[in-house]
Amino acid sequence: MPEQLSFAGFEPAPWWPPVAQGRNKPKVWRDMLLLLAHVEASAADVATRTCRSLIRRHDLRVSPQANFHVTLHPIGDFALTPSSVLNLLKGLGDEIRLPPFETVWDRVMSWHGKADSCPLVMCPSTGGAELVELHRALRSALDLAAPGRFPSWNFNPHVTLTRARRIDEQAIPPIRWMVREFSLVRSIQEARRHEVLKSWLLRA
Repeated sequence: MPEQLSFAGFEPAPWWPPVAQGRNKPKVWRDMLLLLAHVEASAADVATRTCRSLIRRHDLRVSPQANFHVTLHPIGDFALTPSSVLNLLKGLGDEIRLPPFETVWDRVMSWHGKADSCPLVMCPSTGGAELVELHRALRSALDLAAPGRFPSWNFNPHVTLTRARRIDEQAIPPIRWMVREFSLVRSIQEARRHEVLKSWLLRA
């Protein structure tokens, strides 16, 4: 029998769906679950304009990504997520105690990827340490809720603007936004949208 999972306030989850990996990944993921912080709307507008300026300057011939966000921790790509597991995940943020904090994003760089599809990411000069602290708090909650179910994940605070060929690292006009909340979302890839399943306000 598989180990049952428990979390304060919820019934034990009867099973944990396997994460699709390698050749077993479905061509279309129905559920891609993430813990993330969305970029505030006003800052997202500025980030879109910044991305379009970079696209024109470097003739990248791509479009800005939708739903700008910082991924705090991936949960997994599931063909089907049972309600018991969703209920467990919806309890993850209830005990997180961290105050809201400001972030400042003032440089962009290309990460490794396919030749014409490297992530072009925006990186912070302020707020990176607080994002790491939030990530670690969520990681501890995941380990408590489902011990051994989540592999280690190297968190490097960033916002993906688009995917394109590589460009040199460079400064951009600072983009500021307050991280006031984080969310559990289902990323629906075909529709390029996020379905927010639950959000938690940051509070000390």
